[in-house]
Amino acid sequence: MSPQSPNNFNRPYDFRQQQPISFNPHTNSLFPTPPPQHNGTSFANRLMRQPRKILNAFRGPKNSNKKKKAKQSNDSPATTSNKNQNTNLKRACSSEPAGESDTKRQKDLDGEPITNNDIGRYNKLTEQIEKLTQRHSQSEELLSKKLKLRSALLNMIQRRFPGVSLHLVGSSCNGFASDSSDADFCIMITQARDVNQKHEARFYLKTVESLIRPLRSLRGMQFIPAKVPILKFKDMVSGCECDVNINNAVGIRNTHLLRTYSKVDQRVQPMVMALKKWGKARRINDASQGTLSSYSLVLMIIHYLQIACKPPVLESLQQKYPQFFPVDSNVDDLPMFEPANMMPCNDSNNNQSVGQLIEGFFQYYSNFSWDSQIISVRLGTLIQKKHQREFKDKYISIEEPFEQTNTARAVYEVGKFTLIKKEIQRAHQRLKEQLSLDYIQ
Repeated sequence: MSPQSPNNFNRPYDFRQQQPISFNPHTNSLFPTPPPQHNGTSFANRLMRQPRKILNAFRGPKNSNKKKKAKQSNDSPATTSNKNQNTNLKRACSSEPAGESDTKRQKDLDGEPITNNDIGRYNKLTEQIEKLTQRHSQSEELLSKKLKLRSALLNMIQRRFPGVSLHLVGSSCNGFASDSSDADFCIMITQARDVNQKHEARFYLKTVESLIRPLRSLRGMQFIPAKVPILKFKDMVSGCECDVNINNAVGIRNTHLLRTYSKVDQRVQPMVMALKKWGKARRINDASQGTLSSYSLVLMIIHYLQIACKPPVLESLQQKYPQFFPVDSNVDDLPMFEPANMMPCNDSNNNQSVGQLIEGFFQYYSNFSWDSQIISVRLGTLIQKKHQREFKDKYISIEEPFEQTNTARAVYEVGKFTLIKKEIQRAHQRLKEQLSLDYIQ
């Protein structure tokens, strides 16, 4: 895989560093309800101050058995095979395309016969995806402009609400941003209670609209009274379309979760970039038009990498590391905490190239039982619909990893559902004919 140089995900971004918050949001006189107690320290800091034995327990057991087996097999013929597997795994996560040995090994795992036609078949598709990722990933410069905008907005908002925090969320900082991604912001008024989205959130957004109007770089400001109301505008400095919501804490949590998934295996980001481009080209990646949101599409990809690949590329991070993704942690701590730094990355035994994984994605969802199954990234498995009332009669069911609601609820028309299935099957069939990213657009 190619390095993620345009989006440097190997360091945490402090989304509050440009404009430090000098007040505690829970001391705001508008919200007398006492906040949850955090003992004065952030979740990340408390974790890092633990004794080494506790910290190791958080990180999970070390793979000592593997080390012992490796020592025992040092003089055996299998040693050479193990070295080859490690080499091929590294190759699958480097900029080099999958070679002959990769193809043969994957065929062996799947129990399929190896033919000369399979050798290097996916090179072109993999290279196209890598180039797409390199050219169109969000640049450091664009991210910097978004963070400066966040600071300017926060400065204006705190004149009226001095204790609030402002988070840059969504694709801009979840690891899957392109050079055309919107800038989504969440204003956290309080964490001590829920904010009523129908009435209270609208009041706050109307007030925020009047507070930020003096910023000369903002154009086309518009209030959208949706189920989760938002304030929309365009920033002329960054060129980004912007959305602002109130107290949508789950958006901050899932941004943090997806960001970790983007880092644990280097094949995830290019795969998401390619499939988002395909979805937009085929007009099935727009929740406002009754099709899939980018969030739902990313969850579909992660789910496929969890259970459909043999061996799996990803595990359920919430199942394996529940201590890193609690549903009740202080969301203001999350931008400073990088769970991927405490996890083994690029550690999967699956050595398929991105091209092979893309083809497998379309094959998996071409035969998916949408009428009876729910996609659950949280559990890393499928859930049967008959046991979940909320998902009954839904065309596409994708569980939100924290709230356990349906992220694909925008797909409520049978025509749109049929279109999505048709486009997935079309891509699957076309890749059988020609392994080219352009051919499925």
